[in-house]
Amino acid sequence: MRSESRSGIGYRTFAAGPKNGQHAAVTAGGGQRDGARVVLLCGLAGSGKTTYAQALEAAGHVRLSIDEEIWSRFGRFGIDYEPARYAELSAVAEEALREKLVALVEQGRDVVVDFSFWQRAARDHYKGLVEGAGGSWCLIYLKVDQVLLRRRLLERSAAGFEEPFGEGEEVIERSLFLVKRVPYEDR
Repeated sequence: MRSESRSGIGYRTFAAGPKNGQHAAVTAGGGQRDGARVVLLCGLAGSGKTTYAQALEAAGHVRLSIDEEIWSRFGRFGIDYEPARYAELSAVAEEALREKLVALVEQGRDVVVDFSFWQRAARDHYKGLVEGAGGSWCLIYLKVDQVLLRRRLLERSAAGFEEPFGEGEEVIERSLFLVKRVPYEDR
């Protein structure tokens, strides 16, 4: 895990996550500070962003989650709304999330933003929102070993993903080196 704070770049590595209840996000930038501190979590699906955010929430931060914002407003992907509407609904949810973030920072509340932040432009935009509202930010990049990441994603999908079979589906198998289409008849 690498963390960058408004006061500079700081590196903290945790082999298995934060130790003794300490989180880089809580300690980044030193103990003294003015205003709200916002933790921006960055990482791939399965890297532990939500788990980390929940730990910070338990320590007193307000947790803002793009996934939960979408679920609470629109329901479940492909069940309560058409997959084709995801980008549109995600944009609405993200705007609401940004408004909540600014309001919380203006109130002096510490916040953790549970969002992938894949693009630097999005990270920079949120940093600007936080600073504009009078807060400071800490960017946490949860970098996870690829083997662990694959294991977590397999566990996650096994817990709730129903693989289509006999539904007229076409399967595209992917690996690092190969993309292969498997026709329904050959399954």
